[in-house]
Amino acid sequence: MSNLEWLTRTPQAIDQAATAAATEHQQILTKPAGSLGQLETLAIRFAGMQGQLKPQLDKVQVSIFAADHGLAGRGVSAFPGSDGPNGQQLCPWRRCGIGAIQSPGC
Repeated sequence: MSNLEWLTRTPQAIDQAATAAATEHQQILTKPAGSLGQLETLAIRFAGMQGQLKPQLDKVQVSIFAADHGLAGRGVSAFPGSDGPNGQQLCPWRRCGIGAIQSPGC
């Protein structure tokens, strides 16, 4: 299938049973409820779309943009301005939030 072929297919209905099972599954995992933020919501949505408890995503791409926008110097940010460049250096070694979920081969 080409990268754009999915655009021409008729959308499938959301599998309510898979959505309910994924919601329940999130509540029994050993982690504080909501601690993964939107990742939990996305996992539940993908489960409903794919009709399975543990959805699979292939060929996922994430772009990260970081900059020193000057707000850290005004005391608005929870982190100092030096964390921007530091975070960019840590991500390839899986030591930051987004780096922790990347696949080992990246």
